[in-house]
Amino acid sequence: MTKFYENAEGKLFVDPIVKNHTGLTKITKAQFESKLAIQNEPAPLTPDQVRDQALSDMSFDFGNGRIMQVRQADLTLLEESQGQGITHWKMKDNKRWPITDAEMQAALEDGRSQFKVIWIAHLAALPEGGA
Repeated sequence: MTKFYENAEGKLFVDPIVKNHTGLTKITKAQFESKLAIQNEPAPLTPDQVRDQALSDMSFDFGNGRIMQVRQADLTLLEESQGQGITHWKMKDNKRWPITDAEMQAALEDGRSQFKVIWIAHLAALPEGGA
């Protein structure tokens, strides 16, 4: 029969050699599974992690199956490509799709807006500093 234990620091043990571990408290299987589930929960994301994930997920949906990534590097490339006669663009699905200057401009403006919203939310999530 399997035996479950916990030490004073909350570390869990299954069928330990009890003489090699001091300070173990026997717990039920249900208690063990509950504590293990809590220990395995991912830690909440920090404001920087939330910001970084949001920045890497920035995209513009044209509504017709085309989704363009509009991350910071993509925005720079879009800006530099304006008026260059670009007729196709690599979309998020890694396929080359037709695109117009007006569509590029719409994606660029939306990406800039997303970028601004993400940074404003990030700054609001940070703790207040002080002198």
